[in-house]
Amino acid sequence: ARRGVAMPPAAPFAADAPDGDAQPAGAAVFECNVCFELAAEPVLTACGHLFCWPCLHAWLSSPAQARLAAGACPVCKAKVGPEDVVPLYGRGVEARDPRAGAAGGGGRGRG
Repeated sequence: ARRGVAMPPAAPFAADAPDGDAQPAGAAVFECNVCFELAAEPVLTACGHLFCWPCLHAWLSSPAQARLAAGACPVCKAKVGPEDVVPLYGRGVEARDPRAGAAGGGGRGRG
């Protein structure tokens, strides 16, 4: 039984984005709270915060989080772990749980 939340179809791109980048209209709704970009492989925590799975996985795997002995939400510090997040699936996108597999899937190059 797959657990997740269906998202509405992708919105049209706004040509007049303030920073010149074309982003879907209403993209801020699906903005990652770590990288502040449109969430890639979006997941929602039990405390209600949205992240890219690769960003959240990197945060939870960081040495600082390991010292705390329990993951904490980057926004509100509520307890969160991979089993506590809900993947968000969009229409026309392969319904694949981003938590499955290695260190968080496709991810973004960070460094």
